[in-house]
Amino acid sequence: MKPRLKAILVHGMGHDHSWWSPLLACLRDLDIEPLAIDMPSLESDGPGAWVDAVVCHMNGNPAFLIGHSLGAAVCVRAALLRQVEGIVLLACPLFSDDFFPPVPDQPILSTRAIARVTTFLRQTSDVASRQSRETVHFIGERDPFIPVVQARRFPFQTMVIPSAGHELNRAPGLAPAVIEHIVASSYGRKHLDPGTRARHTTASSMASLGLTVAAPAPARLDVEITTRCPLECPLCARTLFRQIPHHPDMEPSVFEKLLTQMEHLKEIFFVGLGEPLLHPRLDAFIERATARSIPSRLVTNGLLASPGVLARLRDKGLSEVTFSIDSVDPARFRALKGGARLDVVLEHFRSVPADMAKSVFVTLSQDNVDDLAGLVDLVAEAGLRALAVSDANFAPNASRSLHASPSTRQLADAIRHAREKNILLVSPHFHDLDRTFDSYRQCRVRKPADLSSRYDRHTHCLAPWRIAVISANGDMTPCNCSPMTVVGNVARGSCGDIWNGERMQEWRWNVMSGSCRDCCDCPRY
Repeated sequence: MKPRLKAILVHGMGHDHSWWSPLLACLRDLDIEPLAIDMPSLESDGPGAWVDAVVCHMNGNPAFLIGHSLGAAVCVRAALLRQVEGIVLLACPLFSDDFFPPVPDQPILSTRAIARVTTFLRQTSDVASRQSRETVHFIGERDPFIPVVQARRFPFQTMVIPSAGHELNRAPGLAPAVIEHIVASSYGRKHLDPGTRARHTTASSMASLGLTVAAPAPARLDVEITTRCPLECPLCARTLFRQIPHHPDMEPSVFEKLLTQMEHLKEIFFVGLGEPLLHPRLDAFIERATARSIPSRLVTNGLLASPGVLARLRDKGLSEVTFSIDSVDPARFRALKGGARLDVVLEHFRSVPADMAKSVFVTLSQDNVDDLAGLVDLVAEAGLRALAVSDANFAPNASRSLHASPSTRQLADAIRHAREKNILLVSPHFHDLDRTFDSYRQCRVRKPADLSSRYDRHTHCLAPWRIAVISANGDMTPCNCSPMTVVGNVARGSCGDIWNGERMQEWRWNVMSGSCRDCCDCPRY
C-alpha cells in the first residue's frame, strides 16, 4: 500500500492553526493527512525558528507544504533544506528591487521583530529561483500587499482568485482551487487513489472556478532567428514536418521587441529549426542582449563555427556555444547529420576559443546508442564536466527511439564508462532547472531508464512556465517540442499577453493534467 500523502500547513503572521479550518475537511476528503502546526513567537525566535519547526515535521511519509503569507515564504526556505513533493503558496510576500510590501497600519510586532521578518523575506526572494519542486502561488485579485503584476515576476505558476484579498481562507474559491491543483499535480497523480482523483477531477474545473492561471515572466528566451539550414538531419523537426513554414530571417525589430517586453530574462538561447550562424545580424543581436546584461548562448551544427567566427561573437558577448554532435563515427555522423563532415565539426569544436564555454548535446536513438561511450571520451578529452543526452523526440521518431527498444546493456555500459571518466550525463530535464548544478540529481542519468522511459503523467517539464519559444517570424510556440502549435505572434501583439493568454494557459493545464497529446512522445515530460 502506498504511504499516505501528508500536507504540512504553515499559517501566516498573527494567526494559528485554526486559520486552515476551511481547507482541512477538503484535504481529508482526498485522503490526505493534514498537519496544521502552530508556529513559535516571532518576537523571541524569529522566522528561522519557523523554518526549523517545518523541517522537524517533514520526516516520514511523503509530504507537500502549504503556507500562507509569511508561512508561504517559510515553506520556500524549508523546501531548500528537505525533500518535499511540492509546494502550495498562498499570498507569499516576496520582494524585488523595486517593490516593498506595505506595512500594515497597525503592526502586530515590535520594530526589531519586523526588521527580522523583512530580512527573512528579502533573503527568501533572493533564493526563490533555486526552488525546483513543483510550486504554485495563489494570490487574491485585491490583495493590498501583493499586486498581481508583482507576483508574476517570481518563478512560480501563479493563480489569481477573483475578488479575494490577503486572507485567502475567506475566499469561497480557494479550497476547490487548491484541491483541483493537487489532483492535477505530479505528486497528486503519484500518491492519490485514482478513484478519488477521478471524482475530484470531474467535480470542477479551473474555468468554472473563475481563476486566472498565470505563469511568471519567462526566465529564458529560446529564439529561432532563421529557419535556414544546409542540413537535412533525419531526426530533426525541420525534416520530419515539411508542413512547418520556413520563414525569412528574424527582423531586428522583432528581436528588439522581445528584449524590451521580456523584462526579466536570465538567458537567451539562439536555437531552433535553422542554423543561427547563418543570420547576418547575429552579431548585433548578441550585442543588444549583452547591453541589457542578458547572457546569450548558441546551439549550432558546428559547420560554420570556426574559431574566427566564435572569437568575433565572444567579443560581442556570446557566453557559450553548444555543438550538436550525434556520433564520433564519420559515416554514421554523415547519415545522422544529412551529409555533414565530422572532421570539420570536430576541428571547430576543439578550436573553440579558450575563454569561451562550450558544451555538447547528443540526440540518441537506436541508430547511434553505441556511440555514447565515444562521445563521453570526446567531452572528457575536451576537459568538459558534462554531456547533455536525450532520447529521440517527436512522434515520427517513436519507432527508432530508445524507448521503443531500450538497448539496456549498451546504455548501462556507456553510463558506467561516463562514471569512470567522471563525466556527468544529464537528461533533457536540465532545461527545466534554474540552477542545474544545485539540483543536478533531478537530471543526472544513473540508469538506462533515465533516458529511455516515457511517462503517462507529468513529472518534470517546466518549459511552458519558464521558456518563451519564438520562431523567426515572431510566432510563439508552447515549447521547442511543439513547433507546429502557435499561440500568438509577438510581432503583432504583446509578449506578456500571449505568454499568459488563453491558449498558453490551456496548454499548461493540459500538460499538468496529462491530456497534452504532444507531450506523450517527449522525453522531457
